[in-house]
Amino acid sequence: MAATLRLPLELTPGGALRTLAQDSSLELAQSVRSLLSTTIGERSAPLSEYGLIDQLGAVTIDAGDIAYAIARWEPRVQEPDITAIATTLADGAPLSTITVII
Repeated sequence: MAATLRLPLELTPGGALRTLAQDSSLELAQSVRSLLSTTIGERSAPLSEYGLIDQLGAVTIDAGDIAYAIARWEPRVQEPDITAIATTLADGAPLSTITVII
């Protein structure tokens, strides 16, 4: 199975970059965390719409915005995970709590 870099970057005891198996639960969760920590417009074209609307200063995060971003940009994540992630984050949980079951 292909591998992808683990973020934030980490080294193994042997000095290699730590990786995650592509399409694993951990890699999908990492992908969703990256998506939701990116503000729309932060990346250049053609990904300028990638991310989440900047909600800095918002009292609550809109679960609909979260669900829309995940459904649009991370098609490997399906229901009911999309709704569960969106609801959990809108209720104030940190991004580090995201899990995806495959």
